[in-house]
Amino acid sequence: MIGLNHKLSMIDENTSYLPIEQAYTALNIRIWACVAGIGIVGFCLFFWRILPFLSESLCDGLVLGSLGLVCIGLASTLYHWFADRRIGYRVSEHAVSLKHGLFFRSVISQPVKRIQHVEIKQGPLERQRHLSSLYVYSAGGAVHTLHIPGLTNDTAEALKNWVLAHKDMLTDQ
Repeated sequence: MIGLNHKLSMIDENTSYLPIEQAYTALNIRIWACVAGIGIVGFCLFFWRILPFLSESLCDGLVLGSLGLVCIGLASTLYHWFADRRIGYRVSEHAVSLKHGLFFRSVISQPVKRIQHVEIKQGPLERQRHLSSLYVYSAGGAVHTLHIPGLTNDTAEALKNWVLAHKDMLTDQ
């Protein structure tokens, strides 16, 4: 935690973006590879008519559905392989920024002064791997302004505390 606080204290407008954890990329790849695997199993079951109680027309439809699942799973696996490596975040005195995107790249910056609240969320698979996502909400909006995925629990908590502390300092001025 001390190293993280030191890293946060040195962040300014000139620093580069910090990458998210590689465990997040690995998690996404495993999830979508499992989806593709389920599609492959379904394809084999329905193509070779292993389940005899299903009608031929139903099997044909399920074969096409399984192929679609394989295609979606493989495409998503490849997408996360390349796109998750491009996600980066930066925190400065005045803004929280996130860059992401593979085909359509974007940078989102939220001024610290306009942040209403910050949340840390975890899904069950993220919790198992000690990962969190940081959600930043701006004043006047019901939906999060930016979402930084793939942070360790300690990093997410430190970022949340840092942003809230700086938000209070900027509003006091």
